[in-house]
Amino acid sequence: MGRDKNQGSSRGKNVASSSRAADTLQATGASSSAFVVGFGGFSGSHAIEPTAFGSATPASSMNASAGLEGNAEASLAGLDGEAALHLKRLSKRDPVTKIKALQALQKLIQERQPVEVETLILPWAQVFSRVAMDNSRQVREAGMAVMGALAKTVKKALAPHLKALMGPWYAAQFDPCSEVAAAAGLSFEAAFPPAKQRDALKFCQAEIVARVEEVLTVQPQFLSDKSATPEEASERHERVVSSALLSLIELLKLQDAGSTTGGSTQEAIWGLTRAMVQAKNFWKGRLAAKTSLVRRAGYMLMQVICKQAPELIQEEVPELAPLVLGAFSDKEPEGHAALWDMVLMFTRAFPASWGSANLHKVSARSRRHGAPPTSTR
Repeated sequence: MGRDKNQGSSRGKNVASSSRAADTLQATGASSSAFVVGFGGFSGSHAIEPTAFGSATPASSMNASAGLEGNAEASLAGLDGEAALHLKRLSKRDPVTKIKALQALQKLIQERQPVEVETLILPWAQVFSRVAMDNSRQVREAGMAVMGALAKTVKKALAPHLKALMGPWYAAQFDPCSEVAAAAGLSFEAAFPPAKQRDALKFCQAEIVARVEEVLTVQPQFLSDKSATPEEASERHERVVSSALLSLIELLKLQDAGSTTGGSTQEAIWGLTRAMVQAKNFWKGRLAAKTSLVRRAGYMLMQVICKQAPELIQEEVPELAPLVLGAFSDKEPEGHAALWDMVLMFTRAFPASWGSANLHKVSARSRRHGAPPTSTR
């Protein structure tokens, strides 16, 4: 989107605001020492240091070709040969090999004593992100089954690693494959009873936002194996971006509307989100994405921001209006419900936005895609 000469200054303010938000999160409960309420037996006392955006996930975990190297290789030293072998097999390209390795890991976890399984937590945390992004839905589903078995077995011993796991773990619950999403949900329930899940998410919300920010900025080829075809890399990128955005949307729904300034953890989350959505071309990359999965997630994100924190995009409305109202050109029916919800919420939040778009073209496009599912009254 075109911006005036003050755009650079605005982006600088966003970066500063984002940094302050990350600092606030650290100061108001982003360390595991504050996590003592016992979600499903969890009561962590050791923190994994966050990055500038609060991420506890190693940067290399986003690179599917990283393999078991460096710290991950060193972490295998404390494992017995069988467990180490299964983990090493996860670096193979063949999905059948990985599925068998994951099934063997799940069986091993279920059969051994918790104290024996605890040595598996660190190396598992270091490969979990790549397993959760795998192009094979069977691999992803089996990975979530391992995650559930691990959480059920080690209980509170998982707490020091929770922030490193939460980003990909929560995003997996929004996987476009229903079997994977269901398996991720079951594994999450194994760790946290329903009444405690909201608190667990709030404890790790900085890591969830950081994961989304990382996913949205990384190039598709860095999410896939070096041997992946362009089509495989594109499919993975589309799926991972969509799941990440949907996880952010659900996290934002947990925040109270209107609390976007000040010093609380909740307000800091909105600060991180503000920096993300005000970045150059952020909305164009979502609402005008080539793939329907990403566009639909973008529509839903715009809707929740317009409903809960419209001030985040207030200054961008003249530029966003043609993009939002121009979404009627989307020909994929699976995104039309989210599209209409977005348009209705956007125009309610910013009634003058109609003046920033060509109403004749918008009306023609709306007739092609049917009437909105709800009344505008």
